[in-house]
Amino acid sequence: MLDEMLAAARRIKHIVDDLKDFARREDAPRLEPVDLNAVARAAVRLAGNALRKATSRFQMELARDLPPVRAHPQRIEQVVVNLLLNACEALPDASRGVRLVTRCDGAPGWITLEVSDEGVGIAPEHLARVTEPFFTTKRETGGTGLGLSVSSGIVKEHGGTLELSSTPGAGTTATLMLPRLREGA
Repeated sequence: MLDEMLAAARRIKHIVDDLKDFARREDAPRLEPVDLNAVARAAVRLAGNALRKATSRFQMELARDLPPVRAHPQRIEQVVVNLLLNACEALPDASRGVRLVTRCDGAPGWITLEVSDEGVGIAPEHLARVTEPFFTTKRETGGTGLGLSVSSGIVKEHGGTLELSSTPGAGTTATLMLPRLREGA
């Protein structure tokens, strides 16, 4: 329980720091070679309790020999945790699944991480707005509308993309693409 409280406090600190950065936008984060699989594993550990409560069908498929990306590991971890928590919140019951996949077989020069859920999906009229600051359809349940907005900003700072596709009633897929670290960089 203390470990969970400490992890939650760290997530809150990261969110507050990112909100400050979002407001300032002064310096780019210091980027370093990062193993996206290691970031995914850490994010799953942080979101583990929420995943266990939300679904009995969590899958993680990590690509072997995944090339590194140039990133700030904690910021990308925050993005992945947010995507996992959003997936958990979208599930109407524990029989629906969540899946995290990494791969490098997509666009050349890019590494992909996808989080898919079998949840309620996002209405088409909301899909284009979900990364707007303070836009939320979950205000009654405590949503602030900052998670995807901050995540989208972090991904852009890294030269990447965050795309969402959704079918109401069938689920949502969030696709995070980051530039692959070039040889010798």
